Amino acid sequence: KVFDDKMLLPFELREVAWSIIEPLTRDPEPDLDYEQKYGGTNSDPFTLSINTVRGKAMHAVMHYAMWVCRRIEKEVRDRRGSGPSFDELPEVLKVLESHLDPTVEPTQTIRAVYGEWLPQLVHISPDWVRKNLARMFPADPQSRSRRDAAWHSYLQYSGLYNQVYEITKGIYAEEVRALSGKASEAEDRRNPETRLVEHVVVLYIRGRTDLSDGSLIDILFRTAPPALTYHAMDFIGRSSSGDTPIDRQVV
Repeated sequence: KVFDDKMLLPFELREVAWSIIEPLTRDPEPDLDYEQKYGGTNSDPFTLSINTVRGKAMHAVMHYAMWVCRRIEKEVRDRRGSGPSFDELPEVLKVLESHLDPTVEPTQTIRAVYGEWLPQLVHISPDWVRKNLARMFPADPQSRSRRDAAWHSYLQYSGLYNQVYEITKGIYAEEVRALSGKASEAEDRRNPETRLVEHVVVLYIRGRTDLSDGSLIDILFRTAPPALTYHAMDFIGRSSSGDTPIDRQVV
C-alpha cells in the first residue's frame, strides 16, 4: 500500500524504500520445508507468497517498480520517446534475475510472484520477458512444479492482456494440449484449467485466435475433457454478452 500514489510517498525516498525491501528478498522464509508443511492442499503458492516474508518482499519489489515507473514516466518519455524500462530499474532487474535461478530460489512460492505480475513485467520490458520466458515457465519435467506455480498464478490472479498473449502464445498452446485427460470441475471458477479455458474463449472473441487447424480453439476441443469443453461453450455466451461489439467473422 505504501507505493499507492494516494499515500504520497515522496519520490526522494526511493533509495530508502529500496534499502528496506531488498534485504527482505533474501529472508529465509519460505524454504522448501516451509512449503511442504504449509503448502500443497493447505495453500497454493500464490497464497503462500502473500503470507511469507520473502514472498511479500518480492511483491513489494514489483509495487516499487511500478511506483518508480509512474513517477518517471513523463521524464523518460520526453527524453527518449518510450516509457521506463529496466534501464531505469537496475536494482529491480538484479533481484528478479537472481530469483529466476533455481539454485538461488528453488521455491514455488516465489515463482507465483512472477506469474501474478506477468502483465506488469511485460509492460516494463517485453524483450526481457521474451528472453526469460523459458526460465519463468521451464519445460523440463523436473521443474514442472515451479512452472505450474507461475502459470497457475497468472491464470488465477492476473488479467488477460493481448500483449502478454502475443509473447506467451507457445505456452498457451502447450498448456491447452496438457488439458488432455485432466479431471476438472467446470464450475470451480478458481481452478487453473477452468481459467485457461476462459482465456481461450476470450482470445477467440477478441480475434486473437481462430477456428483453423492447430489454433487454440481447435486444440481445446480436440484434447480437453468434456467438463472443460462444456464450460467453454457455456462461457462463450456469458463472455460475449457485454456492450462491446464482436467482429462478425468471430460470431
